[in-house]
Amino acid sequence: MLLATIWRSLRWRLLAATLLVTLPTFLVAWSYGEETKVNPGVGTFMHFLDGAWFALPGPSAILLLVALIVSASGRLMRPDGDLAYTLALPISRRRWLLANAGAFVAAVAGVQLFVDVVLAIGAHHATQSVEVLPLVLRSFAVIAASAVWVCLTIGALGLVRYPVLAAALVLGALELEPHGRFQLQLPVNHSTPMLSAWDPWTFADPRAWQGGVPLASLVVAGALGLGGLALGLWRLERLEL
Repeated sequence: MLLATIWRSLRWRLLAATLLVTLPTFLVAWSYGEETKVNPGVGTFMHFLDGAWFALPGPSAILLLVALIVSASGRLMRPDGDLAYTLALPISRRRWLLANAGAFVAAVAGVQLFVDVVLAIGAHHATQSVEVLPLVLRSFAVIAASAVWVCLTIGALGLVRYPVLAAALVLGALELEPHGRFQLQLPVNHSTPMLSAWDPWTFADPRAWQGGVPLASLVVAGALGLGGLALGLWRLERLEL
């Protein structure tokens, strides 16, 4: 019942998020075949994806917006009839929040799976093989980085309760940083610089792992994610229904 309640609220936001990533994903998947026609030395498909999708700032940062969209739930914190009824059942507030957070991350993972399928179709169209393990590892890093913004959105909902205000708060905080996130550059610019080592999104870039584990990015990401969840739970525990 708990998952069914969450899904009724989540499904339309998940559809909107999937539609958001469709165009840039298809552009990247299609562009490899076109670039090989004019530049046969473009490299393997995964090398192309590292520059065209995963490099930062780059198109994979659109998963930040996906995380924001799927997490901006009007039923998570607002003390209306649905929430009051759900919490009247033998369901703790902590379980309610963590179940929602898990569902939001799963939704981001579903969108990333859609992205991977489209990219794999693009490789097949260009008669190229897909290196499954590198693609899975890169996708997992994107999902993990997006999960941080799921937690931050939950924390923002704890403060303002309304999805539009929470989205504005998270996006406003994101804009305060001096780094651009999303760039779609076709043909690929392989010299695109990475973000700061302390940026919580940096560890999603494959280049960040070439010199070892990007501890600074992982520590900041973990602190922000746990902080957002803790804030959301603290506010939910004190919510009067």
